[in-house]
Amino acid sequence: MAKPWIAFLRVRVLIPGAASLKDRRSVVRSVLETIRARAHVSAADLGPQDVHDIAELAFVAVGSSQKETSDRMASVAGHIAHMEPEGAFESYVLENEVFCYDDL
Repeated sequence: MAKPWIAFLRVRVLIPGAASLKDRRSVVRSVLETIRARAHVSAADLGPQDVHDIAELAFVAVGSSQKETSDRMASVAGHIAHMEPEGAFESYVLENEVFCYDDL
């Protein structure tokens, strides 16, 4: 039986033009929906919920090999970097891990 591999990526997004939580939600929603559709990963906004110019986003993928899951997270990071100029935000990878579920 194949071992399940899990990839986790946490990204901080700075939104300097956001003047309100509504502006923040608009940018975050756009990033999350685009990445979910293109990379087929799970994605979530981790907060902070009361700050309008910063967001931490998490992305998770499960696959049958380390290379597959690692490549998917690299694709996610690439998509986010590609979106930056048109999305009016800056992103920084905070954490990027790939591990075998059996190792937990």
